[in-house]
Amino acid sequence: MMKYYLKREDRYEEIDIEGAGGKLRVSANGRHYAVDLVPIDEKRYSVVLDNRAYLVEAEIQKNAVHLLLNQCERVVQVLNPQQKLESEIFGKGEKSHSESEVRAPMPGLILRIEVEAGQEIAAGQPLLVIEAMKMENEIRAASGGAVKEILVQPHQAVERNDILIKIGN
Repeated sequence: MMKYYLKREDRYEEIDIEGAGGKLRVSANGRHYAVDLVPIDEKRYSVVLDNRAYLVEAEIQKNAVHLLLNQCERVVQVLNPQQKLESEIFGKGEKSHSESEVRAPMPGLILRIEVEAGQEIAAGQPLLVIEAMKMENEIRAASGGAVKEILVQPHQAVERNDILIKIGN
């Protein structure tokens, strides 16, 4: 079984997919669907969903899937569990192509800050340590760049999704 998350604004919808060879069973929101998926060409698919046929055009760009169904276009962000966790930790993503926000993944207490404003950092480098439920959790950089702003200090309580650090390229 594969688990994915569809991101809509600040919410995540869990989708479970199992099966192979175009015969799939999809579970979402407590409902189960039988899906037959047959590729027609690079972008078009024949989709039979609970005995109803659809012609779907799909184009994948990074984590976003651009869908055209019945002349209606939709863009859906599809994340695997690791990408969902990163999205929760690092916020909504880039404000521009050069700045990102590191957000608190859970309520807790800032124990240590491992970087300084203006410091160049590498992907995977420790940024700070947050204590939650009597456990120390090290928050690391998702990508390299420069620390633009540190919005917290040691011994400060934070809530889930609070912005901790801003990083730019």
